[in-house]
Amino acid sequence: MTSTINLFRLPYVAMIEVLKNMELGELIEMSRISEKSFNYVHRFFSRKNIGQFKLIVYLSYQFSIGITLASISWKTPANFLFDETLYQPFHLDLLCIRQASWVTVSVATKLFMNCKRVFINGNKWSPRDITEFIKKWIVQPKIDRIFIDCKIKSLTKVLAGIPSEPVRSHVRNEIQIDLTEATCYKIRGFNGQEAIVFFLAHQFVLSVDSEM
Repeated sequence: MTSTINLFRLPYVAMIEVLKNMELGELIEMSRISEKSFNYVHRFFSRKNIGQFKLIVYLSYQFSIGITLASISWKTPANFLFDETLYQPFHLDLLCIRQASWVTVSVATKLFMNCKRVFINGNKWSPRDITEFIKKWIVQPKIDRIFIDCKIKSLTKVLAGIPSEPVRSHVRNEIQIDLTEATCYKIRGFNGQEAIVFFLAHQFVLSVDSEM
């Protein structure tokens, strides 16, 4: 005959040991049972030093119903490395990452290419990084718009060897704006999807919508 115990009636040290041996999904499901269970799980995680643990976002189907926005913040050390090979690609309508020095072109092309709109701030990609990203987009043109901090301002260098057409003007707020030569180009994905690429302040921009 199997007996059960009330986890939250155990001594605190014993309860913490039980929580340590639970899977992440089990902890999240348990935190949804009641306010009391949520407080215990929250207290358990608040004792952890985020610099020593891998951060994983877990959203079950039931938990994600009605969720329209999730914001996650953590402090990364200067030598923080993110192994993109351990995770499945993201499928988000909007992805914003600030202080993104850890977001390499490999991370972006392996995990973010199925997102619709992406904003990456705080990184400094090289011309080669931008070129590699554009080539990946041409193969898999699913991103509608992406802003990436970068070090360069010359599109001709970035687009060397990539089929492109200069764009002389574009529409913003229903007003046609003439562009300086070599500041905006049109590229095309393998499926026929077109996009324009240009620089805006310190960022590289790719957009399938010419009405910026």
